[in-house]
Amino acid sequence: MVETTGDAAADTDWANSRDFYVVLTDQPGKDAWPITRVTFILMRKIQHDPQTAKRTLDFFAWTHRSGGELANEPGYVLMPDSVMELIHKEWETQLKEPDGKPI
Repeated sequence: MVETTGDAAADTDWANSRDFYVVLTDQPGKDAWPITRVTFILMRKIQHDPQTAKRTLDFFAWTHRSGGELANEPGYVLMPDSVMELIHKEWETQLKEPDGKPI
């Protein structure tokens, strides 16, 4: 199931989705798991505590790099690397300190 859930996420057009909102139910592909759901992290675009925001982003980056086995245990699947690259770009362009500097 882990591989087929990942297939559903990998074959999705994340780059053209609005705010990464995509319904992953019945995605095309012979190996795509039919019922897949994405869990999101919500953060304010303007971060009034940049250090906490940076630590939060560092934690989520770590979970993707190193948390695969921990995620798989309860049935979660990490987002594909291609999606994580898009997410990291979004963090760089959208999350800012009050003076407009990137986090």
